Amino acid sequence: MTEIKKQVLGGVVDGFDAFVLLRYAQQDGTILYICETETQLNKTEQILKTIAPQITVLNFPAWDTIPYDRVSPNSQIESERLDTLSSLSNLDKSSPLIIL
Repeated sequence: MTEIKKQVLGGVVDGFDAFVLLRYAQQDGTILYICETETQLNKTEQILKTIAPQITVLNFPAWDTIPYDRVSPNSQIESERLDTLSSLSNLDKSSPLIIL
């Protein structure tokens, strides 16, 4: 069984988190990074794809509804989440991966 390491980052300057994630991904292989907002998620994804195009970056967006809400989630978000989950099963396990 693979050991799961937990690292909490705090006080990282906005925009620099992508460089920190890149460093951890190069060392540890797979990183799951939880962004505070959708704006931060999109910005971090763009920076990572610019500075390290060789690393796989997957976007797993948050739901746009709350649990037990009467409104269904946005079909675009649902599609993106399913696409990301599908991509996980087809990845090369030896290369670095960052899931946002």
